[in-house]
Amino acid sequence: MTRTNTIRTFLLSVLILAGAVITYAYDFAVDGIYYNIDGNNVAVTYKSYSNTSFYYSDYTGEVTIPASVTYNATTYSVTAIDQYAFSGCRELTGIAIPNSVTSIGKGAFSGCKALTSITIPNSVTSIGSDTFSNCTSLTSVTIGNSVTSIGEGAFSGCKALTSIIIPNSVTSIGSYAFSVCSSLTSVTIGESVTTIGDNAFNGCEDLTSITIPNSVTSIGNSAFIACSGLTSVTIGNSVTSIGNSAFIFCTGLTQVIIPNSVTFLGNSAFYDCSGLMNVTIGNSITAISDNTFQNCTRLANVIIGNSVTSIGNNAFNQCEILSDVICLAETPPVISDEYSFYPAYTFATLHVPAQSLGLYKSTPYWIRFSNIVGDATGDGSDDSDYMKCDTNGDGEVNIADVNKVIDAILNH
Repeated sequence: MTRTNTIRTFLLSVLILAGAVITYAYDFAVDGIYYNIDGNNVAVTYKSYSNTSFYYSDYTGEVTIPASVTYNATTYSVTAIDQYAFSGCRELTGIAIPNSVTSIGKGAFSGCKALTSITIPNSVTSIGSDTFSNCTSLTSVTIGNSVTSIGEGAFSGCKALTSIIIPNSVTSIGSYAFSVCSSLTSVTIGESVTTIGDNAFNGCEDLTSITIPNSVTSIGNSAFIACSGLTSVTIGNSVTSIGNSAFIFCTGLTQVIIPNSVTFLGNSAFYDCSGLMNVTIGNSITAISDNTFQNCTRLANVIIGNSVTSIGNNAFNQCEILSDVICLAETPPVISDEYSFYPAYTFATLHVPAQSLGLYKSTPYWIRFSNIVGDATGDGSDDSDYMKCDTNGDGEVNIADVNKVIDAILNH
């Protein structure tokens, strides 16, 4: 036998042996459910590997997982659902998970396109990455109150999901966890969540409002990118970091208050939020990054906190109707380039501390403002009350608001 034939025979033998090892992924099956043994416990798993799909199972219809199962005279507790256990089961319509299960593995139900609802019992402590990704018919999800983490991409692509309540037990929402849940209109984030991962709600275009609780300390990059239906966002007072492009293309937003807890505001954080009319930037931010509010074409009023020392390239570029810029910093922040406030230099009024009026009028790029007045006072908290005078809710403070107050008095 030649050397080449010997090698071919050896490789063929390896492939055959490998096929024998990986053809079946389970230790035993009972009532059409496949299990792997782990000591005195078992995990529900997939049937086998196949040539067309790396993981293969034939689960269909309604499946009820028992709390325990007996095999060869031994009773095992069912404590886990293995990674990819039900992946790609397009005809699976329902699943009942017992309270004995504590973990659901990566991709366990990914691509189950007929699955319409899921209840994750209180015994489960973690939802793995991609667990329910691309379950395109999933409309109802109940997350048990022992879950502490929602993995990366856990519900991504669940395009029929309309609402989600994240319980107080959850401390982290992974990257892409609810991305492209395009029908999602309501999200309740529990009060123990500390981090919202990158792209967590990317493309949730029907989401109308979000309240980020005080437990959250960081909002990831692109966390709410292209949530075009988002009209209201409340940022909790413990958030210290808002990532790059966090709210980019949120064209429905009208007002944003960035609390004093925030120390980092990423590049393009509110880029092209074309409906945004009023912005208050808290007093802990030292730098407004590049492109942060660029193309916010309806932005009329902005309050810049007293700790800002630099304003990046194009930060407010193409804010075409910006009428009032209130900058509370006594030392004029360094403006990176001539486009940072372009074209608002020519028509916006710049309000600065009285004692700093001369400085602003002689500092590069600030000097370009055609109207600079020294009437900005306080630490910024009082200035945010300015918008409380917007009595008719049109995002502007003007004579229409005065008329509404007069009418209210006369008709009282």
